[in-house]
Amino acid sequence: MDLDFVNYKFENGFVGVVTRTKFRLGIRHVQLAYMCLCAVVFGVLRGAAPVAVLALADRSRLNDTYIQVYNYNKSVQGTVLSSFLWGHALLLLPAEAARGALGGKLMISAALLVNGAIYVALPTIVNQGGWIALCNAQFVLGMTHAAAAPALRALLLAWLPPHERETFSPIVYGGIQLGTIVAFPVAGAISASALGWELVFYSLAMMTLSAAAVWALLTAGRPADHPAVGDKEKEFIDEALKCYKQKQLKTPWGQMLRSGATWGLAAAHVGCSVVVTFFLTEVPAYLVLARGFTVKQVWCEILL
Repeated sequence: MDLDFVNYKFENGFVGVVTRTKFRLGIRHVQLAYMCLCAVVFGVLRGAAPVAVLALADRSRLNDTYIQVYNYNKSVQGTVLSSFLWGHALLLLPAEAARGALGGKLMISAALLVNGAIYVALPTIVNQGGWIALCNAQFVLGMTHAAAAPALRALLLAWLPPHERETFSPIVYGGIQLGTIVAFPVAGAISASALGWELVFYSLAMMTLSAAAVWALLTAGRPADHPAVGDKEKEFIDEALKCYKQKQLKTPWGQMLRSGATWGLAAAHVGCSVVVTFFLTEVPAYLVLARGFTVKQVWCEILL
């Protein structure tokens, strides 16, 4: 195979050697498409949750739906939605630490299966256990979503040569934001049906379990485990990874904690998360509870 060895500056500033070849497209790019699909699914799950919770307590639909509508006030709805965030925050660091041992494919497969099973059961959980049981389910869902980003990172490290990661990584991670945006109007339209919020949960379950089946059957955690990867592509990826000898550095925790840039980035991240959370929960809740809009009007006509 025609290989060229060239110098390359990596993300951490280390200058090393990588291999370039005329071999452009391969199975690794098909794997990227599946990674994007899973990222979109996780984004849809995150975006549809606030819609379903608002529809669950939409008292304007008491006379035009077959399902139970609950009198959950703003405090209860906020508690339900925040349960997801608490579960997500709790498992972020453990998920990052476990990605090397468990591997990206197993983590995503487990997360999709758990989400699918919970969403199938959520109508029964709500009708039988009330909002406290719904909080517990949302907490577990948040824990599973914490594994998404570390798992995708592990897969990108295993499948892509270093000089391709900076091109394709934003595309994969952007799938989560794309899924969140798409989820708003779609879930709002589904919630306006006769089956309302229950149909939202069942639709999420069908989507998630279908994605889990596709992911489990058609993907692999690394090129060596995929039967469709040819010898040329395997050699290309292996040679590129062998030539990338990352410089081993100790993490300067003390300097990081004393750095103004660290705290500035942390403040920016917190501010962004607060704004997104406010947009997803507080604004729709205000429009539904205080202004009398329906859930479909909020997501399909006003916010979009």
